[in-house]
Parts: sequence; C-alpha cells; structure tokens
Amino acid sequence: MLQFNPHRLLLFVGSVLLACYLGFGMFNSAAAIQLVQHGGYWLILLTFLLLLLNLYQRVRARTMGAWLPRKQWRLPAGYVLICTALLLMMQPSGYKITMDEPVLAATALQMHLEKEVMTVARGYEVNGVFSLLGGYVDKRPYFFPFLASLLHDLTGYRALQGVVLNGLLAPLFLSLLFVVGRFFWKDWGGYLAVGLFMTVPLLAMNVNGAGFELLNLVMILGSSIAAYTYLQQPSSRRMDSLILMGLLLAQTRYESVLYVLAVGLVIAVVWLRQRAIELTWIAIAAPLLLISFPLQQIIFDDYEGLWQLDHHGVDRPFSLAFVLSNLSRAGLYFFAMNRHQPNSLLLSLLFVAALVGLAYLIVRRRLRLDLSGSGALALLAFAAVVLGNFSILMAYHWGQIDDIVATRLVLPFLLLQVVAVVSFLSLFQRFKAWGVVCFSLICVFFISVTRPLCARSDFLISGIAHLEVNWLQEQVRARQGQSVLFISNRHLVPIIEQVSALTVDDAISGKARLDLHQRLGTFSEVLIVYLSPFAVGAEVSSDLEPVARVEAALNEAFEMETLEEDKLTDQVAIRLARLTRVRLDEGERLDVNLGPGRTAFTDGHAYREFSKSLP
Repeated sequence: MLQFNPHRLLLFVGSVLLACYLGFGMFNSAAAIQLVQHGGYWLILLTFLLLLLNLYQRVRARTMGAWLPRKQWRLPAGYVLICTALLLMMQPSGYKITMDEPVLAATALQMHLEKEVMTVARGYEVNGVFSLLGGYVDKRPYFFPFLASLLHDLTGYRALQGVVLNGLLAPLFLSLLFVVGRFFWKDWGGYLAVGLFMTVPLLAMNVNGAGFELLNLVMILGSSIAAYTYLQQPSSRRMDSLILMGLLLAQTRYESVLYVLAVGLVIAVVWLRQRAIELTWIAIAAPLLLISFPLQQIIFDDYEGLWQLDHHGVDRPFSLAFVLSNLSRAGLYFFAMNRHQPNSLLLSLLFVAALVGLAYLIVRRRLRLDLSGSGALALLAFAAVVLGNFSILMAYHWGQIDDIVATRLVLPFLLLQVVAVVSFLSLFQRFKAWGVVCFSLICVFFISVTRPLCARSDFLISGIAHLEVNWLQEQVRARQGQSVLFISNRHLVPIIEQVSALTVDDAISGKARLDLHQRLGTFSEVLIVYLSPFAVGAEVSSDLEPVARVEAALNEAFEMETLEEDKLTDQVAIRLARLTRVRLDEGERLDVNLGPGRTAFTDGHAYREFSKSLP
C-alpha cells in the first residue's frame, strides 16, 4: 500500500486535469498564439529560475570541502578544455542550418527586446532607431532562444549570440559526458566517451553553429544524471531537480517532450521502492509549467505549412512507407567513407561490435544484466526515449539523415552509441593496458581521419541556402547604420542584424507603399538580393524554376540596377541590385499626410500614420 498526502495528491490531480483542459481543450489557435506570445517567456523564466534555486540549495547543503578543487579532477578538467578548444577550431562559426538558426536568432531578439515568444518578421531602422513591427509565434520550442536572450540581456546584443551560447555549452556538454563515462569505467570511461564523440565532425558543426541541438544533448545528459542521483539517493530536492530538468528538456527540441515519460518512470520507480508517493510543490506545478507545449501543438496543427510537406512533395509527415528508404539513407551516413558526411566510421563500427558482443555474452550467459541498479534504470529510461525518437525519425518524411539539413537530428542516437560503446569496452577493463589501447585508437582516428575531414570541408558547400545566407550577411554588415532597406527571401538575416528588411512577396504585394517611401526618402536606398539561375541552352532546370519565377516577378514589379553579382554554384548566381523605380499601374500611387517635419514625429498621430504606411 502506497503512503501519500491526500491533500497534495488531490492538488496534483487537479493540476494535471487543469493543464490538460487549458492545453488541449479550452483555446483555439488564435487564443493559443496570444497566450504563448505574451506568457511563454515568463513561464520558462520561472522554470529556469526554479532550477537555479534548486541547484543552489543543493550545493549549499553540501559541506564546502566537498566542492573544493580536487587533484583527481585537474586532469579531466584540462582534457575537457583542450577538447573544447579543438571543437571550436574544427569548423567555421556561423549559421549552419538555414532558416532554422536565423529563426531562433530572430525569436531571441524579440524575447530580448519585448519579452515575448515571437519570431520578429517586420523590423525597420528609421533615424537610427530599429523598431520591431510584427512577427509570428513559431513552431520551434523556445528554451534555446530564451537562453540566447538572457545573454543579450547580460552582455549586449549580438546577431550571432546563438554561436556564443553553443561555445559556452560545449565544455558543459563534454563535462557531463565525461561524468557519464565514469559511471561505467572510473579510470578511462570519461576519456573514452569524450574522445569518441570528438571523432564525429557533426558535433563540431553544432558547437560552431547557432542551433539548439547541443543544448538538447546537454539537457539529455543533465536529466539522465539527475535521474541517476535521484535513484541512488532519493530526496525531495533531487526529485525537483529531475522534474525541472525534464521540463526544460521538453522545451528544447520538438520530440524532446517524450523525455517527460522517462522522468515520470524514474519517479514512479522510486515511489514504488519507498512505498510512498512524495509530491513537492514543484511536482504539483509541473503540468502547468509545461502548458506551452500543448498550446504550441494547437498552433502547429492549425497551420499545415509548418510541416514543410511541399519540400518532398508528400501529403503526410509520418508514414511507414518512409522507413525502408530512411534506414537505407541512415546506413549511408553511419558508414560513409567519403568527404561529404560528418560521420565517424570508427564510432559506427564500434557500436555494431558492441551490440554483437553484448548479445553474444548475454546468450552465452557470460554476462548477467542487473536492471535494478540506479545506473541501469536511468540509462534504460532515457535510452528507450532516444530509440523511440530515432524510430519516429525513420518514419518522418524528412528523415534522410544523409541530407546535411537533417543530419543533426541523429545526434541523440550518436550519444547513445557512445554510451553503449563505453559500457561494452568497460567489460574488459581488467586487462592492464586496455584503457591505453582504446584511447590510443581514438586519438589516432581523430588525428588521421576526423581532423583532416573537417579541414577539407564545412559539409555545407553544396547548399545554396547556406551560401546565399552567408553572402547576404556580408552585404548587410557592410551597410549597417546606413538606413538601408533590404528585400530578400532571407529577410530574417538583415532583421537579426537590426537592418530594415522585407520578403520579396511582401515587397511586390506592397509595392505602392514601397514607392511612397522611395519618394519620402525613408531609406537611403532599397537593395534587392535575389538568385538568378543559369540557363542550360534555352531552359532552366526544373528544380530552379521557383528561383526563375522570383526573378521574373521582381523584374515585372521593379526597375533595378545591378550592383554586384557572384556565382554561388554552377547553376545559380546571386545578385545585389538597387531599386531605381517601382512599376505602378494607374491609380496605385499612395500619399500620406504626416504634417510638417516628418522625421521629427512631433506627435503620436504622425508616427502611427508613418508606421502604418511602411510596406
């Protein structure tokens, strides 16, 4: 019979029911957008502060001597710092996945300036002041942009703050990975775990990028360690740590919400062991602290375009029909022996050997699995979710992980591979030189394969979008502070740099307003950045037809003077053009009465009218 506090249990059940009703049954998508936009920041701030307070209380409860530097941690600390430095030097820093990373940066900008969970989509610099004038609630979880916005608050605004954040997360990730490795093999496990992941160029890509993948790995490791310590020595504070870590992990990546199941399983096991249900105030509030997730799902479900189904020409995001093809493409990534995939053949081969070896030892009864231990339970709970998410990925329409845009999705599975390999290698630690042999093999592979592979390529050279964003970013930075308006389908890149920008579609549909501000002299110049396909013979290749249509639409709406043109690939050039005249039909010309002294905006009416007139 389980013991429990009936009042707290009743409050917990009420919290669950209320969260379900508010999250799934009460609001439509319009109301959900408002709730997430205006309340999401404060909700995640509260969760984050509660975690910091919890960790502070746990540290304070320990004797100071337990936290003083110890000789045995000097070498691991040095190793982690050296590995961090190597990761930061292995790949160029900047946006890796477009437009995901610029969207996260634009969300962080809005959270920094307005404390709203919204991706800014309209922003104008007028008279040296950059103003946000609209945006949308994005589908992406927002723990990463929240942390980036905190860095903005504390250290000042930087467009590439996401890269800075990942640079700071890198030593934390490696430290947590080292700790997990030591759980399996005290002497060498940490060194082998960190070294194995270092052989994967994909890790270096994400450390030097502005995406949320590295934060996801940090939260997975942090939550699993919290689960292990709670299973090992249960207490209310340790349970609160696990719950809060799980809540923040759930808001790091889309599929990471499933780790809440692992957290719940671990807590349930402890309750069964103790024959008592322990409910803290954090546990009671947890369902309500997670309410942003179902609200975002309502928004997601109401806007089918967020699934990006048109990218692959499919009519549904998940299907068993995708599994065989995606598994085949996964094999191409894991066992690639070329210069184009950021994989580690060593890790893949060792993982297969570990699976075969463990199966052999279990079948021959030379290895007994003790699933009752704290480490085994924590590992199995989180490993089950990693495998579940990988299975979902294989049934996803964009689950081709040999595609560099989707490759990052395999990082949690690579983490599981590293843990599995270290646990297998630890079975042979009784051999004296075994640790030295394993570590030497990893070092040789890193020096002879991984480092040269990263030196040869950034693995994104064939991506038009990546090249377009980098080129546009250079043009924008060269004109900061000049009151320029950029028109581009990558308009978030200028906005993140706090430079005025419009999409091509908005510019064309609002060309009368654009003409008005050309006459008013609102912007020093209007620059248009667009792609131009090279024709083969008299025709453009079918996959570049959308690019050709955009160019044709621009030529129809505007007269432009080409300022710069560069070749991006053998198929596409990129152009920077100055707008010289807007082609208007009769009756399209607009005028606005702002009164005398337009730039002074001496009254609120003039400013409101001016803002409304912007395209």
